[in-house]
Amino acid sequence: MNDTVNRDPLAGRLWRIIYWGGAALLLALPALAMQLTDEVNWGSEDFIFAGILFVAVGVALEFTVRKSRDWSYRAAMLGFIGGTFLTFWVNGAVGIIDNESLDINTTFNVMALAGVLAAFVVRAQAGKMMAIAGFQALVVLATGFAAEFTSQPDWGPVLVFAAGWLVVTLMFRAARQG
Repeated sequence: MNDTVNRDPLAGRLWRIIYWGGAALLLALPALAMQLTDEVNWGSEDFIFAGILFVAVGVALEFTVRKSRDWSYRAAMLGFIGGTFLTFWVNGAVGIIDNESLDINTTFNVMALAGVLAAFVVRAQAGKMMAIAGFQALVVLATGFAAEFTSQPDWGPVLVFAAGWLVVTLMFRAARQG
């Protein structure tokens, strides 16, 4: 993997316009929906949360593109970034197990945050990221089993998230070998 990548400045500018413009549009949609229906009711904390997530995703994507030209590595990192984003988003919106107010759902946010911090520590090296993503799959499954004893388990989302992290693990494995 290259630590530095020579990039086309025009392509970089275009990607930034598309991403940040899309993020702004996605952030504006709930505000527009709130004007049209009572079904959407976001507070300022919801907009702040979404804004922080979009900025974090943008920074992570920028880091990934700058770190390597290897498309298998980029795809694996996109899976990691997307899985982390979805963990926070789904868990904050409706909860992965039952509903967002259950304490056991905090485990998913802690897992996702720990994964991000571990990625920084290991400098997002493919082999080490493979281990991080694999560990996240195990944490999701273990939390699902723990929910058997503490609440009404919802195995659908648990299995979908665990499978997603296993796919990311395999993607990093391919990136490491490539």
